[in-house]
Amino acid sequence: MRSFGDLQRIGVDCTCSYDAGVLRYGQAAGADVLEVTAPDKLVRRRRGNSYEFDAQTAAHAAFAERRTVTPRSRDGLVESLRVLQVCRKTAVQARRIWRGVFLDLGRACISAAWPFVVTLRIRQDSCVRLDFTERFRCFKRCPMPVCRYVAIALCWIHLLTGMAHSQQTKSFDILDSQGFNAPIVAYSLQVPQDWQVSGEVLWAKPCSGNDLYEVVFTGRSPDGLTGMRILPGHQVIWLGAMTAGLDHALAQMMVAQTEAQLNKLRTQFRNTNCHVGHDTGTEQLFQTLVKPARPADMRVIATMPNDIGRKQFAQVFDVAAPGMQSSYDAVRIDIAYNLGPHPIQESLWLSWYLFQPDPSDPVMAGTYQQTFVEPLRLTWVSPNRRAVDQAKIDALVASIKVNPDWQNRINEVQRKRTEANRRNNEENGAQREAERARAEALRDADHQRFIDMIRQ
Repeated sequence: MRSFGDLQRIGVDCTCSYDAGVLRYGQAAGADVLEVTAPDKLVRRRRGNSYEFDAQTAAHAAFAERRTVTPRSRDGLVESLRVLQVCRKTAVQARRIWRGVFLDLGRACISAAWPFVVTLRIRQDSCVRLDFTERFRCFKRCPMPVCRYVAIALCWIHLLTGMAHSQQTKSFDILDSQGFNAPIVAYSLQVPQDWQVSGEVLWAKPCSGNDLYEVVFTGRSPDGLTGMRILPGHQVIWLGAMTAGLDHALAQMMVAQTEAQLNKLRTQFRNTNCHVGHDTGTEQLFQTLVKPARPADMRVIATMPNDIGRKQFAQVFDVAAPGMQSSYDAVRIDIAYNLGPHPIQESLWLSWYLFQPDPSDPVMAGTYQQTFVEPLRLTWVSPNRRAVDQAKIDALVASIKVNPDWQNRINEVQRKRTEANRRNNEENGAQREAERARAEALRDADHQRFIDMIRQ
């Protein structure tokens, strides 16, 4: 421009993304740059509209200082925040407006970074060689042109990474086809594209850990060395006879009757998730329910408490119930075994709760024990590729979402069942109190007859 004569000022017509870079470049060269607003509509209608006419009108307006405003500097922290905001906005809208993403980011790259490309080629900044967190810490210490360029580069990396991740996963819906009149989606999740997946919601499943419904799910990699499963729960039942203080012959008869009932239950529960046995804790449940389904070389690596599960159980079972005793536990067990020539590491979440009558209750003539094992959740990976496979499993678990409509229906069913159980508990409690009062009256009557006999 100075080759044509003395340069007094520069007028830029309607600065947008492309003109912003020219505006900053002129200010950096020491020229007086003014932003010229749009020309008069009457003049534009009379003379027509063209790029040459707009340039001439802008030059005349800048020389006469008409229709001009002081342009914003568009540098420093404000400009960096603007670029970051554009990147975030376009990345969020990437799935719906692909064309807008590329156009907006292209304008941001042209307007914010093109005057500094030469500078970046000369100076090799160390910020680009750091990880994502350290990169932003170093980002604040960089010179402003470098920061602007790095911000745009990070936006492109984030956008391309999100596109690649969305192409590597697929959506899967777990349907509830039994609980209501029509099938409804219960859960939705994202699984790796090449995984084999299946799952459903089962209602009124016999010998289940949940008397309402259960979710079963299986997802595994093509080679079977990585996956996740949610298996149905179990029940463990045990019956016993209270023989203390009874005649020997009567005690033997009660023991034989109890054993006959146990054998009948063993026959009835064969090949189901119901089991007959005396539960002594987590170790016995693991040996009974988990170990038989694993290879012979299985070994336990670690056993860790599941604090979240224990807190949930404590809120329910720490409240004393008349005539009943309860216990519970929730753990995570890590095991290792070989699947053919491949080593496997598996994590199992095991949680259970137990009910049994209070032995000191005089109404109880026998003992029984019922243990509910909640659905087993397990994941397995190959140690040779643990980092990559564990990231896939963590992403799968994090993507699980419950359908609000289905959850509302479940809550309504649970509310009705809870109300019915409360009424039954009240009736049973009143019946137990009546039985206890009758037992005490009979003991008092026997005692009175014994006293009368002594007096006679």
